[in-house]
Amino acid sequence: MQIKNLNGDIVAAKGIAWINLISQHDDTVNEYVGAYIVPKMMSNLPSHELDISKWRHLKGIKLADKTFHIPNKVDLLLGADFYSRVIINGIRKQKDAPTAQRTTFGWIVFGGYDHTYQHASIVNTIEGSVSNEQLLEMITKFWQQDQLPTKRYRTQEEQLCEDIFTNSITTNHEGRYIARMPLQPDAPKVIGSYDIAYARLMQMERKFARDPELKEKYIKFMRDYEELNHMSKVPPQEHHSDTAIYIPHHAAGTEKFRTVFDGSARAKNGISINDIQLNGEKVQPELITTLMRFRTHRIALTADVAKMYRQILIAEDQRDMQRILWRESPSQPVHEYRLNTQTYGNKSAAYVSIRTMAHMAEEFATEFPAASKAVKTSFYVDDALGGSHDITSAINLHRELIEMFGKRKMELAKWNTNDPTVRGHIKSSGCQLIELNKEETTAVLGMHWDAREDTFQYIIKNPIRLENPTKRSISSDKVEWDDKVEGEVLQRWEQFARELPNITNVRIPRWINTDLKSKKQLHAFADASKTGYGTTFYLRQQRDGDPVTVHLVFAKARVAPIKGSTIPKWELTACHLTAQLLEEVRTAHDVDIDSCTLWSDSMIALHWIGKSPAKLDVFVGNRVGEIQELTRGVEWKHVDTKSNPADLASRGISPTELADCKLMGGMDPAG
Repeated sequence: MQIKNLNGDIVAAKGIAWINLISQHDDTVNEYVGAYIVPKMMSNLPSHELDISKWRHLKGIKLADKTFHIPNKVDLLLGADFYSRVIINGIRKQKDAPTAQRTTFGWIVFGGYDHTYQHASIVNTIEGSVSNEQLLEMITKFWQQDQLPTKRYRTQEEQLCEDIFTNSITTNHEGRYIARMPLQPDAPKVIGSYDIAYARLMQMERKFARDPELKEKYIKFMRDYEELNHMSKVPPQEHHSDTAIYIPHHAAGTEKFRTVFDGSARAKNGISINDIQLNGEKVQPELITTLMRFRTHRIALTADVAKMYRQILIAEDQRDMQRILWRESPSQPVHEYRLNTQTYGNKSAAYVSIRTMAHMAEEFATEFPAASKAVKTSFYVDDALGGSHDITSAINLHRELIEMFGKRKMELAKWNTNDPTVRGHIKSSGCQLIELNKEETTAVLGMHWDAREDTFQYIIKNPIRLENPTKRSISSDKVEWDDKVEGEVLQRWEQFARELPNITNVRIPRWINTDLKSKKQLHAFADASKTGYGTTFYLRQQRDGDPVTVHLVFAKARVAPIKGSTIPKWELTACHLTAQLLEEVRTAHDVDIDSCTLWSDSMIALHWIGKSPAKLDVFVGNRVGEIQELTRGVEWKHVDTKSNPADLASRGISPTELADCKLMGGMDPAG
């Protein structure tokens, strides 16, 4: 196997080593890890000896590496998954010094420090493995192109995955779905997974000894898993099977605890269960499309598929590929269990679970047409974001969804709606309904929705820290990556940080007044400046005799590169971005193509769009060709610069100004 080391060199792995790491402070603390053997991993760390005499926060603590400040070779590179398992409560900080984090192996040191040596690196980080020039190049590439989803076709792996699913999906006697884990043809064997799973269990037991509350939560989770028949105990005579695959598990999260089944953990031969699985194509619509559709319903209806992965059984002959080790107390023998359902943490589980719901929508399309359509168009993973235009159809949708999912032994929970009558119906039907206080909101695909006011809003959980900002946190072209920011850039950053909490005052109407009988037009605006470019889409609607309503339905902004190109070319890039997004926004709002109009305030960009791409330079011609292809049948028009609402996307707007911005509601392009 070829591996790129941290210096960017391609090296051949000589093999795999299995290493038992033992703490120098406590020999009961150990971790069993696998690693590839390579001739050289990276340069010595740190690059020079560090003076740690002034780092008072390191006094009196037991360091995992007592000589971290002295340059030496790196023997072993550990991943983030290892880090997440060994960190425990305890952190120390000091100005102009690296951070100390407590772990089960002792305290580790990482992060920035006094910049006398700007390019120095410190142990426990990969800082310094990428130069400032490389960092700038990566950021510039990110700025230069807006990578948007394009039409794609199934890969060979995706097609094989689809064939396995469609040829094997079935149900048991209860009606519950059974789906096979899609495996690679001639997949290698996973050998030696038991010892890895056992070592992880021993590690968890040591953690339980330090944290009884965590142990209690973990035991409750495992008991529920077994009581729901989501896992079954393996008879003792079948233990230590050479053909079984044992999956390690551990706790994750603090406030919101969960058990993680680590399908990526490699066995002794370097292969994990995830390495032998196939992964299918993306089945559901894009997240932003689902959100846009959610805004078109006068009456909103949301819910979650309860324990979605665990509602779908895995084929019985594959359950030995999902064995785990568990016991509630070190005084008990170690028990083996088979996981009977799709397992969160397995590579194919998301595809199989979501594809199963799509299969259900097809299976019951005739019996439950409203529910079938909702699953196809208004679900994102296990979140349902549907709705209807009237109370009767909303209640019918709720009924159909409950009955359809019930036929396959799935449950929808955490229902919510903006309509009091529909809320009453849900409550009387015995479904789990979210009960919120007056000030509370519910999370909807990353947004916060106030169902009573029927508005979206922003909530800031972690305010920006103002002390010692650097280019890493501000992305300025006027300073190096780890230099302290001063002058005008610092003033602008501090002003933004102070104003950011005002964004919580922004209220975005969820419903955009869409109606089955209204006449709809979609107007998109493109704009660019020396600092950025962007696009905004507005939906204009009118019913006979009623006033015109205009709503902002989509906006996207990008930062312009620091160097290169010209304003007209960035204006064209903004038009290109608009063209790329047109079809997605149009179909989400069910607008005919001949009712779409695109606007730009750049006469040069509009002139280019009207010319043959062959007569233009490469940069312009390529974009013009795609614009013409994507916007065939759509008219491009000129808008005065002062009337272009996309100006906000290209030049930016402060959080305070955004809260009072009238263009959030829209202007009438046809007025």
